[in-house]
Amino acid sequence: MKFVIKHPGVKITAVILAFLLWVHVVTDRTYEYTYELPFHIEGLRDGLMLASEVPDKCAVNVKGTGKQLLKFLVNVDEARMSVADYSTGLYAVDLSPADLIIDHKDASEILDVVSPRKLRLRIEERLEKRVPVVPDVDVAAAVGYALRGDLKYSPDSVTVSGPKRIVRKIKRLRTEHVTFTDMDRPLSEQVHLSFPDSLYLTLSDSNVLIKHDVIRLAERTFAGIPVVFKHSASFPDLTIKPESVSVIVEAVPSLLDSINVDQFSASITIDSVQPGSTFVEPRVTIPEKLRLIEIMPKEILIEVPRE
Repeated sequence: MKFVIKHPGVKITAVILAFLLWVHVVTDRTYEYTYELPFHIEGLRDGLMLASEVPDKCAVNVKGTGKQLLKFLVNVDEARMSVADYSTGLYAVDLSPADLIIDHKDASEILDVVSPRKLRLRIEERLEKRVPVVPDVDVAAAVGYALRGDLKYSPDSVTVSGPKRIVRKIKRLRTEHVTFTDMDRPLSEQVHLSFPDSLYLTLSDSNVLIKHDVIRLAERTFAGIPVVFKHSASFPDLTIKPESVSVIVEAVPSLLDSINVDQFSASITIDSVQPGSTFVEPRVTIPEKLRLIEIMPKEILIEVPRE
């Protein structure tokens, strides 16, 4: 006793040896334990695909010594099932240890599969093809702005992959319907593609980049547009004031730069006029793609002398 008190290291060593002996005895016994492992299907033939949901976890009941079970826990990271011998069709599988591929080097025994006990596997032909994209997008410019050019989108086609029975019916893919209003700056947005509701379809791209140029409109005044009067009777002494008008129009700057005053016309129609002064609103014709903002003056004075 005095020796142990004087040498505490001996006591610590004895405790450690006793613990190790206990661990050896305990881990040498046989146990059963349930482990949950990641689970997936492998070995599908080329041109085939799995078109059914499969659990991503597999629980197995394992038997072995404590040492073997510890090795199992450390070394095993997944369970797999091979379908290399399967062709197209629907299969109902009663999952057993013989169906599982589990990589481990110890002597543990897998007693049974706790879950899933049954699998329903649908194996189908796989088809991949390229289909065009159709944008379902409405774009409207804000007041004082205009859309320039055409709507652009990228990609203009995508690769669809999935069950042949579904993919072969797909002729094109539309984007989700999206409306952009009051745009006062260039549009550049990602829009989702809309495709059949299936867990087994994959797309090379699920979004489409939509672009549309938006520019600010400019105003310009064109003056000196001659006023022509149309009449059903002769008015030899009739005079109009002023003999020309001005207009303010709005358009994209590049278009305004290409327009000249000769492309405008102004007229008034006279069916019957009494002697004296009459005011008539002129009718102005402007080139396409221009928006008329104002005519100056708004009325033309017609004077017919009194006899």
